[in-house]
Amino acid sequence: MTTLKWYRVANYLLPAVLFVTIAFGTATYASDVVLSNEYIQVTVNARSENTGRFAIKTTGGDPDRVSDDNTYLIYQLEDAKGPWTSFTTLAIDGVPWVYGGRTRDSAGLGGQTGTAVMLPRLVEGRRIDSAWQMGPIQASQTISFVRSSTTGLMDTARICYELWNNDSEPHAVGVRITLDTMLGDNDGAPFRVGERALTTDTMYMGSTIPEFWQAFDSLEDPKVTAQGTLHGGEVTRPDKVYFTNWGTLTEHPWNIDFVPGRDFTRVGGFDLDSAMALVWEPTIMAPGERRTYVVYYGLGGI
Repeated sequence: MTTLKWYRVANYLLPAVLFVTIAFGTATYASDVVLSNEYIQVTVNARSENTGRFAIKTTGGDPDRVSDDNTYLIYQLEDAKGPWTSFTTLAIDGVPWVYGGRTRDSAGLGGQTGTAVMLPRLVEGRRIDSAWQMGPIQASQTISFVRSSTTGLMDTARICYELWNNDSEPHAVGVRITLDTMLGDNDGAPFRVGERALTTDTMYMGSTIPEFWQAFDSLEDPKVTAQGTLHGGEVTRPDKVYFTNWGTLTEHPWNIDFVPGRDFTRVGGFDLDSAMALVWEPTIMAPGERRTYVVYYGLGGI
């Protein structure tokens, strides 16, 4: 059963599913857009709230094991309101903008939201596209499948953001991608980087950033393994990578309250709730300039 996330409103803890969905504007919204193959499935929220946010789970998973069939790699409440806990932030001239539609949830609540240019849609059965105007920057999100360099299978999601400064002035723009990892039923999934197991706040930057990281439902007896690639090939190397608790990332849409040695107990909650963030620090985008950021996340091999 999926763990229910709770978050703070004023001085109270409330379950996310108590908040009802309302429609904004006059656009016609679907529910979710789904792309799947024999290994994994990507779901992109196409509702009027949290539009554009995504989740990933397995279908058949690793062909050599049955323990990871039809299970989670990113947190999702399938019977509620679609993906909402993983989100992407653009820092534009020091102001955080959260990609996609408006939200009433804690995840990214403190960020600005823009205007839909293209609502999430399945294109040629191969990818899910969407686009948003966020102040002076137009951003598009494309999610598709790629072959893993570790497993050799099409079991990895390629998450791509293309930014365009369609203003006549330069702007300082940075990107942060927050992934709310959940492996199987473990919402507090531990990580591994190289030979190091991570169960407390850890940050990598510059030359210390590894080629990839992994997450497990259990370090001792893993039944589900996920992997994210941080550099190599077309993947865009981040400036910083954070492994921390989801509460810290959701309450701060850009700056991260990083406390070395703190365990993954969710800020504002009582349970272990791990997550990670990839950060590209702001740099100047000239008028008309375009940028591309590519991230890989999917099944992992040992």
